[in-house]
Amino acid sequence: MLVVLHHFLPTDKISLWNTFTNHTYLGVDIFFVLSGFVMAYVHHDLNGRFNQPGVFRGFLALRAGRIYPLYIIVTLACWPLAAANLLPFETALPAQRVVTNVLLIQGWGLDISIDNPGWSLSTEILAYLLFPLLLAAALSGRRTVVAGTACAVLAAYFVLASLSNEALMEGSWRSHASLNISDTRTLAPAVRCVAGFTLGLLRGASCKTRVGTGSHRAARSARLSPPCCFACCSRTAWT
Repeated sequence: MLVVLHHFLPTDKISLWNTFTNHTYLGVDIFFVLSGFVMAYVHHDLNGRFNQPGVFRGFLALRAGRIYPLYIIVTLACWPLAAANLLPFETALPAQRVVTNVLLIQGWGLDISIDNPGWSLSTEILAYLLFPLLLAAALSGRRTVVAGTACAVLAAYFVLASLSNEALMEGSWRSHASLNISDTRTLAPAVRCVAGFTLGLLRGASCKTRVGTGSHRAARSARLSPPCCFACCSRTAWT
């Protein structure tokens, strides 16, 4: 709903309400963070097992099964609309765009999405591919590794907040102070996704570790934290 508000409500006048609606695009970033949290909380037991035959392939198949069917249906439905120039964004359909969209890899700095919101799902797939490495870092037990990963996320956010879609396409830097970057002809949206995903993953791994090995008070606190409650409620839907 936050993202819908951002796209459909006027945001040109200065007011408290428009200040809110100007930033409702952050609903996408909330999705990335929650996704990383739930993945770490639910699949923490896969850490160290991804090199076993079929484990990583099974994980990716499970994730693709949740995302791809509805995505491809919506994308195919958008094709005739794009061909008729009825969509409110770029609608040309060169071969590269068709191929990258069908493979759900357009968000990796390759092209725009035929179904415009599909860029977030494409970048999410990239986060799933990096999941074994990110989970290993989060559960390494080494504070320097975890802290380094967190610092990399903060650095990524700092860089992204200094850019805009227009500046990226021009190959220049411009003060922007916003994370509303979705032009997937650059790698910035993919970085935005992976940064949010990693942020949630770090918290999810920490929460799960406290539940599994911490004191009774720490475990109870972790279970009652809002992200953990969300993960528990979402376990069936995400696995």
